[in-house]
Amino acid sequence: METKEQYIAAGIFETGLRPEMPEDANCPGITSGFADRYNRSGTLRSEYSPWLSHAGVDWGLPEDIPIVVT
Repeated sequence: METKEQYIAAGIFETGLRPEMPEDANCPGITSGFADRYNRSGTLRSEYSPWLSHAGVDWGLPEDIPIVVT
């Protein structure tokens, strides 16, 4: 995608909503949330496109740990 408008039209924009897990769930932390514009290092994902947003959610797990998505 090239423009901010294209991201918004595709539904990739920050809403302020955050995932909520049950209190007794043993869930890893989220390292990068949906529509975050910043990397884990705190820098913008793209210096040329400050509106560029993450189109997924990253969970902090080691690479060899399988996950189940429902």
